[in-house]
Amino acid sequence: MTQEWEGQLKQLAIMGFTDVELNKRALYRTGGQFQAAIEFITNPSLLDQEPEPPKATTSSYRPTLPERPPVQPDLPEYIFPKLDADRAEKVLAIASMGFDDEGKIRHALTLSNWDLENAVTKLMDENDSLSSMFSGQKTGNIQQIAPKPIELPTVNHSFGTPQNWTNSFQQQNSNRNANPFTTQTTPVFNNSRSTVNNQTAQNRKMTTQQYLLFGIENPLLDISAVVKPELLEKYNLKSNDAILAEDKHKPLYEELVRDYDVVYIAGGAAQNTMRGAQYLLPPKSVVYVGAVGKDANCEILKKTAAKDGIHTEYQVTDLPTGRCAVLITGVHRSMVTDLQAANAFSIEHLEKKEVWDLVLGAKYFYVGGYFLTVSPPSAMKIAKHALDTDKVFTLNLSAPFISQFFKQPLEEILPYVDVLFGNEAEAEALSVAFGFGTTDVKEIAIKATALPKKGSRSRLVVFTQGAHDTVVAYEGSVTTYPILKIDPKDIVDCNGAGDAFVGGFLSQYVEGHSIARSIAGGHYLAHVVIQRTGPSYPDTPHTFTF
Repeated sequence: MTQEWEGQLKQLAIMGFTDVELNKRALYRTGGQFQAAIEFITNPSLLDQEPEPPKATTSSYRPTLPERPPVQPDLPEYIFPKLDADRAEKVLAIASMGFDDEGKIRHALTLSNWDLENAVTKLMDENDSLSSMFSGQKTGNIQQIAPKPIELPTVNHSFGTPQNWTNSFQQQNSNRNANPFTTQTTPVFNNSRSTVNNQTAQNRKMTTQQYLLFGIENPLLDISAVVKPELLEKYNLKSNDAILAEDKHKPLYEELVRDYDVVYIAGGAAQNTMRGAQYLLPPKSVVYVGAVGKDANCEILKKTAAKDGIHTEYQVTDLPTGRCAVLITGVHRSMVTDLQAANAFSIEHLEKKEVWDLVLGAKYFYVGGYFLTVSPPSAMKIAKHALDTDKVFTLNLSAPFISQFFKQPLEEILPYVDVLFGNEAEAEALSVAFGFGTTDVKEIAIKATALPKKGSRSRLVVFTQGAHDTVVAYEGSVTTYPILKIDPKDIVDCNGAGDAFVGGFLSQYVEGHSIARSIAGGHYLAHVVIQRTGPSYPDTPHTFTF
């Protein structure tokens, strides 16, 4: 019976129903009808009201379906356009739920931008209005495009005219901008027409879909101010750089607060990125982890992070909360980071049940490169989990010194990286460290995709270049995307623009959108941030469209 309803059992496990024996009993009781089985699983006492069903026979169950009408003689024989593996799985998943018209399934998925839950809702709400224009012709063989054999359950096809669908689907299937790393979306039925208890379904949705994106790095309280060039000269700082504070820099923080009009922001590069992603995502989509101290700066950090909607699981240490002086001169910013508590993060905190449960629940992971200076074992534990569970692991190079002075942990974690971010300076540092022999950002991006890689996914590399085009490399080809133009007089502060770009990119990427749309999300958010002080986000709803 396990093979008989393997697809349904897989979907139930994804939805959080982990009692395999209960799931089997419910499926057998309902003859494999997915939605009816969930009714029994959520109310297991119903299974005991009747005698146990007899053992399954060796023959495969197939529901009785109306006889398929013949192909209209005046229509050409039509074969479904091939789908990539991700889309094929979504068709299969919906078919396994009892929806028996593949044409309508494809139509609903197309209208929903291939979002599984939205497509199921459309099928339940708008079934009669959906077109079956694929149906009644020759069914495409999903096995041709899936990495592993997939058997599509027997479906009932009505017939209709395919007309304009051929070109649109062929265009979708040949589109290299498609997101290659979309993970399985969990279907949750909360429509009144479903046989699932509404409240139970809603509870399942809360537990399986919250905190889709998990970020980790060094939480810092950013102390940002527009300063005079003399302050940089006094502490021997470059106008556009990022360094770790030495003893000679310690008086800088008090001087900055005393002599300049400062802005406090829940910072650290990855935390900036997570706040940006959450700004564009539905509530409770992002969780962030790092180490802080027991002090006033920690309280400021918690309040500002909560204001931006991210859930934090800070490790509280006896050291002061980390801080970063952000010195702005014109369009440049020099960052001096005093890690303090952030440098004390331990893998034991990551392994706490309440934290690791968030890792287990997430589908996408983002690690800032600065974290490789703090706890490489923690970063590696997350990377290995992502590989073992077929989730998406992303990494930011963060600063040139990561490649220069922390090459070993970087080299060890790169094989797990599905998406690599950086800017042009970080790209050049990577090229030097790994002997690429070029300063051309496009060539570096291509060579970075070709570094050793574990798992079945090809690596995607995204390099920003300030005011110049963003470079994207994937599977041997390079694409450039122009940034959004802005009048220089409208630029307030470029600090955090790169962090915001990654946040905007991830906000679209984790929802399964295309690379092109993800880049557009990144450009949009960076464009918003550079018109504000520091890496901060508006209190008003975003206006991003694509």
